[in-house]
Amino acid sequence: MKLKLWQRVFLWIAKRILSLRYAIEVKGLDRAIKKKLKDESGILFLPNHPAEIDPVILYTILMKHFNPRPLVVEHFYYMSGMHFFMRIVKAFPIPEVKTTANQWKVKSVEKAFDTLKKGIEQGENFMIYPSGHLKKAGYEVIGGNSFIHRLIHECPDVKIVLIRTTGLWGSCFSRAITGQVPPFWEVFMTGAKVLFKNWIFFAPKRKVLVEVEIDPQGFPRQGTRLEINKYLEKWYNAYPTEEGYELTEEPLKLVSYKRNAEVYPEITYFAEEEKQEKKTTTARQVELSSVLKKAITEKIAELADLSPGKIKEESALASDLGLDSLDVANIYTFLDTEYGVRNIQTERLNTVLDVMIAAAGGFEKEEKEEKGSDSGWPKEEDRPRAERPDGKTLQEAFLRVCERLEKYSACADANTAVIPYKKMKLAALVLSQKIRQYPGKYIGIMLPSSVGTYITIFACLLAGKIPAMLNWTVGLRSLGYAAELLKLQVILSSSKFLNKVDSLDLGDLDKLIVTLEDVKHGLSLKDKLKGLRLSWKKTKGLLRRLELDTAIREDDPAVVLFTSGTETFPKAVPLSHKNILENQKAAFPSISIETEDVFYGVLPPFHSFGFSVTGLFPILSGVKVFYAPDPTNVKGMAKDVFNWKVSIFCCAPSFFKNLFVVATTQQLKSVR
Repeated sequence: MKLKLWQRVFLWIAKRILSLRYAIEVKGLDRAIKKKLKDESGILFLPNHPAEIDPVILYTILMKHFNPRPLVVEHFYYMSGMHFFMRIVKAFPIPEVKTTANQWKVKSVEKAFDTLKKGIEQGENFMIYPSGHLKKAGYEVIGGNSFIHRLIHECPDVKIVLIRTTGLWGSCFSRAITGQVPPFWEVFMTGAKVLFKNWIFFAPKRKVLVEVEIDPQGFPRQGTRLEINKYLEKWYNAYPTEEGYELTEEPLKLVSYKRNAEVYPEITYFAEEEKQEKKTTTARQVELSSVLKKAITEKIAELADLSPGKIKEESALASDLGLDSLDVANIYTFLDTEYGVRNIQTERLNTVLDVMIAAAGGFEKEEKEEKGSDSGWPKEEDRPRAERPDGKTLQEAFLRVCERLEKYSACADANTAVIPYKKMKLAALVLSQKIRQYPGKYIGIMLPSSVGTYITIFACLLAGKIPAMLNWTVGLRSLGYAAELLKLQVILSSSKFLNKVDSLDLGDLDKLIVTLEDVKHGLSLKDKLKGLRLSWKKTKGLLRRLELDTAIREDDPAVVLFTSGTETFPKAVPLSHKNILENQKAAFPSISIETEDVFYGVLPPFHSFGFSVTGLFPILSGVKVFYAPDPTNVKGMAKDVFNWKVSIFCCAPSFFKNLFVVATTQQLKSVR
């Protein structure tokens, strides 16, 4: 397999960088190469997963002869700074299925599976981690994962290559240090500092052994899911020692940060384990009724395709019953819909008894400690006062406030640091370059209240499009009607949001979905530079450059909202620029807004009040706003108000009623 020049350069650089910190020994690769030269059919590489760095190591080994495409979980695939590398290796994403299993996730998994199956049939090579996650201890656990079993059964001719990496358990890229998935770039930078402190070429090296075995003897190709998974676990958990025998659990291996001194990372994993054990033993004592036991048993039996009589309370969901992550996610959904149980730690449900205890309310997710009294807003003593929105169109009003409050804070949310108006303007302009290319007059937007949502709305407007705010809670029938009514060809959403929504069924509308993560990764340097140049222009010149000075009038529709459609099909309600801005300008004198005020925008943007008042108004008038996605999460709202010093809080009476039940006086003290 001939690599392109830039791929060879990348491979050479990656190998040289890795060699500074790792002494890598490879066994069995020659046999796999010879087999590949004789047979051009697709190969399925199945490695164990001890650390975040092992995919990089494996790729430098396999790229020259096999160039396999890796299957990557979405949160890593879309991680900031990763897209360049994902593009080089032609990776493709798959959602992480833990606690939700909506139709979007199921279809995304099916798309990934179809890509794999078709690629294997065409002779492509792929690399997939059977466990689906970093190992949590010295041994690999695959449990009931069904993906590999299904793929092998539907692609019976695929060649299988097992890979076992030994020596990385104890690396800062592994979970051995803290017990948690390490932040990749933070650990990468720590490693870079270690190299520089050791004059780059003299850092202590970690010995890593990579063993490759093609078509392993005794592999149960025709076996059940559990038979295949147990074979893989046994093969992975056979770690060679220098003495020549094998261990079933990889020993912890630490490598000093300094060449001539014993300097190691602090291990906090065992303290975390004790903390988890303490939490487990302090689960509330609950009564398990026979009715509850029967319902849980029948549900698990249905998922495991077994008779209820074979389900025992002590049965492990994965290793005994063969349930995979999708099945366990269905159990979480079942507990939510049938018993109203939501706040369960993601790793609580291991046995049938655990599910019964959870259904009875025995497990509660630990509440995070509240932050101190200082909010995340930077101090801005010279911040100008808020003013009525200035402009005849939303585009003009947005650009004018960005010009007036350029360096001052605009908004924030739980996933986005505080961004100033200058950065918000730049982001909207860059994104508008892509949105301008989409077909159709209307662009569907299906997102909760967040910084990214309102940047997307302004980007649509700056692209000369009309945003159509879609309500994902109304069901497929109403969503489909809304899309058909406006002849939508694109619906902007987010993978992170779609993966979290319970019971989401988009039907054929999923073909119209374009995720913001994909849009972001599709932005070229040219797009970004063009957006940067545009952001330097003053409002009048920018409107003229974007052809928005004469093409958009104040009486033109600025947005399309929809009625709920509970009894019939939803009705489209277009709101003009003049309608929105005149209402905001008229309301402004009635509100005594101070420079230090903070709005709380929690109502969804498909709601007229949420879109105009808690969404756009604070941005256009120059008031700081903190966005939150869920008005039913009353505990979360109480914490947001406390942590971000919210002073202006507009919401529906029913949500306030629920909030007052759980919030303390201290939490709501900042609200005026």
